[in-house]
Amino acid sequence: MSLEQEIKDFMKSIGVDIVGLAGPGRFDGPPSLDPDYVLKGAQSVISFAIPFNVEAIYAYLSRKTAIPHNIDQYRVHQRIINAAIKLKKFLEDRGHRAAFIEPNGGYRKDL
Repeated sequence: MSLEQEIKDFMKSIGVDIVGLAGPGRFDGPPSLDPDYVLKGAQSVISFAIPFNVEAIYAYLSRKTAIPHNIDQYRVHQRIINAAIKLKKFLEDRGHRAAFIEPNGGYRKDL
């Protein structure tokens, strides 16, 4: 089994179904997209997503209430951080270097 498939299977085992892998060359754009900033010599980038609660989004967008969406944002961010920590350990246990970016939108202070 390829490492890519092992990663996807691992992520599925911890409840993450949306996973993609790409080489750093796929991130052609501004310096904020440079994987070397996070991990010098990075050879791959792993992205994953955990969806928000759709009903909470509709309640927020319709201005009924923001509370369910605010709670869901916190819950999803915690799940993303925990999944990233577990994935990092999974890769390091197999002899690979790994790093992750917390989902805060402000990891590049120099740009």
